[in-house]
Amino acid sequence: GTQSGDANPMPDLNLMEDQPLFERFRQPGRVDLTRRGNAIEATTRGVAAFTLLLSPEKFDFDQPIKVTANGRSVFAGRVQRDLETLLKWAARDNDRSMLYGAELKIKLSR
Repeated sequence: GTQSGDANPMPDLNLMEDQPLFERFRQPGRVDLTRRGNAIEATTRGVAAFTLLLSPEKFDFDQPIKVTANGRSVFAGRVQRDLETLLKWAARDNDRSMLYGAELKIKLSR
């Protein structure tokens, strides 16, 4: 250590520029969803596609599901229960309260 009265050989001054840990080349994407029954309305920014995970507790798979993104219809139809989807997301989340019976991959045209 230094004794009292000694000059500090390392001044408390940072001459380095702050560098972000990861370069960000574009703005992050965002998807906001609202649901009424089997109708989903998505408002998106900065995304070309997204995946909706559908729970049989929230959606009636016997009725058509309608998805609107940014005011345009992007899906309308029935969705089949899919055991592979259920197992994949159950293994990933390890949360029995969040079981998804189907997934919808939505692609947005630019």
